[in-house]
Amino acid sequence: MSWWKTALGAAAVAVTGMVIVAPGASAEPSPSPVTAGDVTDYFRTLTDAGAFDPNDNHALLLSPWGTAEPITCSSFHGHTFGCLQAGPDGVVHPVGSLADAVPFLYPLQTYPVYVTWWWEKATQ
Repeated sequence: MSWWKTALGAAAVAVTGMVIVAPGASAEPSPSPVTAGDVTDYFRTLTDAGAFDPNDNHALLLSPWGTAEPITCSSFHGHTFGCLQAGPDGVVHPVGSLADAVPFLYPLQTYPVYVTWWWEKATQ
């Protein structure tokens, strides 16, 4: 028996073993890489202690509810988007960056500032 027949037989046995041991295809969809979560702790209001501390890693929040109402955001590979804050009445409002709304302020901004657009309802 030549060496190539032995190698071919060994390969056939290995492939058969992998097919038998390998798990079957799952009917479950793969989880979305986009995650959503509560980010309220990331924000400080103007009256919070340390709000203007340059070493503090929190964003300022301009909102009629402050951080008393939870803020949720979506995230994908470290980029945050789609922030929302529900008012006490249950109406959900978008939370956006002030620099995105008023771009000429961006170079003057020392801290990231976010605003709850309380006069707008979030589109779902």
